[in-house]
Amino acid sequence: MFATWVLIASILAPIATQEAPQGAAASEDEIRVATDHANSVIAANDAGEYFINATTTDVPTVRHLPSGMVCRFFGMDQRDVIRFYPGEAHGAAPGEDVSCGTWIGSTYLTLYATRYPTEHSLEDLFQSAAGEIARAWPSGRNYEGPFAVPVLEGQADPMGGAITAERDDRTVTSVLFVQKIGDWAFKARATGEEDGETVIEYSGMAFAWALPTTDLPAKTD
Repeated sequence: MFATWVLIASILAPIATQEAPQGAAASEDEIRVATDHANSVIAANDAGEYFINATTTDVPTVRHLPSGMVCRFFGMDQRDVIRFYPGEAHGAAPGEDVSCGTWIGSTYLTLYATRYPTEHSLEDLFQSAAGEIARAWPSGRNYEGPFAVPVLEGQADPMGGAITAERDDRTVTSVLFVQKIGDWAFKARATGEEDGETVIEYSGMAFAWALPTTDLPAKTD
């Protein structure tokens, strides 16, 4: 299952380029509510050293300062979370292996930013993440529907793929996108019970908007 999933997913990249949709204008009250939610997520996860509130619309938004990754909590859910991972396993410095998690309907989306001390190719990063998903969903089979994602102007196509799987009488689509910018590895993982195209669109839009808009400096220490 692992090898087949990786092979098919790799073939799906590069992904078709589409124009990213824009949100409607928000009122001052809506922006205030969204700002308060973003502040609460930062505070609840003791993330203020590495994340700032970047909300400018009715979608709560935070930015990871070291990487520039932007996380939008579309569902404004009480389960929205920022996580920090210990770097002992691969040598990442404090605050340089993080994720943001949010619900969009029945789809759970996680965005990751990691700066590894050693060089990894985009293919290596993708295969490692795909293996984790294959192990988590042993019933998975290759997703056979359309696979297209918004890519913002100036962005390189990420590597991506999807599987369909069953668990506890549920059928889900699990999606993966991976991109490498400078020393940073960025990843989006989403799993949802909506139709596959919807899960891919949700996660693809979120990933495009999450990536930093400027090149990141190389690590010098």
